Order: sequence, then C-alpha cells, then structure tokens
Amino acid sequence: MQMSLAQTIARKCRNLGRQPAFTIIWLFPVWLLLGLYRALILSVPLKRMAPFYGQDVGASAWVPLTGDRQTSRARQIRRTIALAVRYCPWDANCYPQALAARTLLRFYRVPHAIYFGLERAKGARDLSAHAWVMSGPISVTGGQAFAHYHVVRMFVGRGLAPEGKA
Repeated sequence: MQMSLAQTIARKCRNLGRQPAFTIIWLFPVWLLLGLYRALILSVPLKRMAPFYGQDVGASAWVPLTGDRQTSRARQIRRTIALAVRYCPWDANCYPQALAARTLLRFYRVPHAIYFGLERAKGARDLSAHAWVMSGPISVTGGQAFAHYHVVRMFVGRGLAPEGKA
C-alpha cells in the first residue's frame, strides 16, 4: 500500500518529534552547513580552506581526550549530522560532514581532531581518500577509519597540539 504525501509528511513529523531537543534545534542549521561546505569544497582550493581546519599537526594519529559532558555533546552532534545527511539532496560525503562536525564541536568547545587519510585497495593502483572527526572515544563522522586508512594529515583545535607540533 502506497502512502499519500500527507501521510508521509505526518509520519516524518512524528519521527522528528521523537528526536532529542538538541537534534531538533540543530537539524536545519546542520543541513545548511552541509550544503555550504559542499559548495565551498567545489569552489575553493584546498590550500585556501586548510587554515579553517585548525592547527596542522602533520601525519599524526592521536585523539584529543574529552570529559563526560564533552563526550555526550559529541554523541549529540554525531546523531544530528547523521540525520541531516539522510535528507540532503546533494552529495554530503565524509568531507562536508567533517567540516560541519568541526563547526559544531568548535562552537561547543569540545576537543576534537579532523583526520585525512588514504587507502589503497589490495592489488589496485587507485587510492581512496577519507575524512573523519574524532572527539575522545566518539567517532563523530567517518566511522572507525583508523583501521582502514593511513592518516596523511591531522588538524586539531587551537591549543590542543603537543609541543613542537604547533
């Protein structure tokens, strides 16, 4: 049985109403951020965007520690971004997701790191690139990518880099 448009909208509104307040408040702004970052990625050279990512700490692979409240906030941000991505009519792959996560984590002053990694498929000449964000034990975007991708660049918020990396 096929649902009418009105039934579909009503069901989606009920489902949205079941979401935590944080997700309801941030869903539309995150959706817009994903679109904005997608447009920037397509139009602005990487070199000009890199300063926005934070402090470049090279090809490191460590994770900034978080407290309980910060970990909880990182989970909320992860849930909101995942929901917003489901409703994007544009390609909201790992890269715009990582930038949107960085924006919210920075806004809430949650320690985090953005990683850029590469993977070579066995026997293949092609490389696969990925971006992901970690905050303490939480993979905010990009999943548990450390097992599959070699970190080629890592960026952290100001003041989080170890001495000698700033």
